[in-house]
Parts: sequence; structure tokens; C-alpha cells
Amino acid sequence: MNLKNKIGEIVRESLGNNEKGLKNIANAERILKQAYEGRYFFELIQNVRDANREIDIEGKVFVEILEDKLTISNTGGEFSEAG
Repeated sequence: MNLKNKIGEIVRESLGNNEKGLKNIANAERILKQAYEGRYFFELIQNVRDANREIDIEGKVFVEILEDKLTISNTGGEFSEAG
């Protein structure tokens, strides 16, 4: 079952019963977290690529990892409010 279908099922089941609904919301949150966990970095890089594509520029991505800080920057387009 794909993620969209599973979440739809959880929402449908939760409409009629408050206690069950809260459990289902917690379950949906857990499923979403598992599906997205570890993808933050790749999603950020994809956002950079999308922003660059919008202005037709290649650009470069720079990642700096320090002891207490992670910095990601690029030479291409800025992120838009639309995402």
C-alpha cells in the first residue's frame, strides 16, 4: 500500500471515533516521519536544483559541516515562497 492510500485510510477511519481518531493521527504522523526520515538533505538539494532550473542556471551547492553547525549554500537561484 502506498503512503497516500494509507493516510487516506487512516483519515477515513478517524472521522467517526474521537479516541480512535487520535490514535490514527499519531499513527499517520509516525508513518510520515518514517517515510521522510533521512531525506532532509536530499530534499534540500532538490529544492536548490528546482530553484536553479526556474532561472535556467546550473549553480553549485556547497556543504560545510562543522562541530556544531551545518551550512548549505548555493551559487544559483534563491528559494521561492512557493517552495
